[in-house]
Amino acid sequence: MRRVTPRSTRRDSVPTATAHGNPDRAARMRAALLRLVIGVVVVDALGFATFYFTALSRTPNGRMSLGLVWLLATLAVVLPGLRGVRAARRS
Repeated sequence: MRRVTPRSTRRDSVPTATAHGNPDRAARMRAALLRLVIGVVVVDALGFATFYFTALSRTPNGRMSLGLVWLLATLAVVLPGLRGVRAARRS
């Protein structure tokens, strides 16, 4: 019969996103993910508000400009946010 070793003691195991046994790491990961989600929600809320409450939504050039700015703002929030989540996961 083959003996099964626990995942944490196997040499080929890859660190997972869970922070079993390390509440500080779990708190850092949770905080980084929450910052990322809140940042995206804020950028999207501002984008929707700008689209619906300004004259930009009525012209093709305005829609294109707003879409480009919205995309760049989302990237400006998501890329550092993902970097923060990755750093918290590795710490």
